[in-house]
Amino acid sequence: MENASSLLMEESVPVAPAPSVPRRSLKDRIRALIPTATTLRGTWIHRLLGERVFEPTLWHITQNGVASGLAVGIFTTLLPIPGLHIIAAVAAAFWVRGNIPSALGVTLVANPFTLPFLFYAQIRVGHTFCRLTGTNDYGDLPREFKRLMHAAKPFFIGSVLTAAAAAALLYFGTHALWGFFNKRRAEITAPVPPNPPK
Repeated sequence: MENASSLLMEESVPVAPAPSVPRRSLKDRIRALIPTATTLRGTWIHRLLGERVFEPTLWHITQNGVASGLAVGIFTTLLPIPGLHIIAAVAAAFWVRGNIPSALGVTLVANPFTLPFLFYAQIRVGHTFCRLTGTNDYGDLPREFKRLMHAAKPFFIGSVLTAAAAAALLYFGTHALWGFFNKRRAEITAPVPPNPPK
C-alpha cells in the first residue's frame, strides 16, 4: 500500500515544462550561413585571395554591396555558361567588391525549370536585334557555317543583351528600393513634435 501511495504521490507532482528554444529569425539564419573572418582565416580561400577576402562589402549587407552583388550575379547567370554560373558570380562579385551571398542567391534564377524559358527569350531577343541591325547576312560563307551562325549568334547576342539589361535593372532598382525603405523607416521612427501651445 505504501508503495502504491508513493507512486500516486510521484505521479501527481507537477513536472516543469522543458524550456522552449527561441526560434531564430530568417535574418539570423542567413547570417549564420555567411562566413566570418574567424572561420575564413587560415583557410585555402584566405591563402589564395589574401587579406582582401575580409573586406566588409563582400560579406556584410550594405546598399552598394548588395546592389553590386545582385547585378553581377544576374549578369553571369544569364550568360550561356551552364555549370559555371556560381563560380563566375563569386569571381565577379569579388572583383567588383559586391556582396557575395547576394550574387550567389540570384544564381538560383537559373535552374532546370527556368533555363528553357530563359534560353528561348534570349534567342528571340537576339533574332530581333539581328533583324533590326541587318546582321543576318553572312555573305559567301559555307552553308553549314551559316546554319551554325544563324543559331548561335542570336543566342549569344540575346544572352548578353538580356544579362546587361537585368543587371542594370537590379543595380538601380536595389538602390531605389533601399533608399525608399530607409526614408520610410526614418519617417516612422522620427519623433512626433509636440502640439504647439494655444
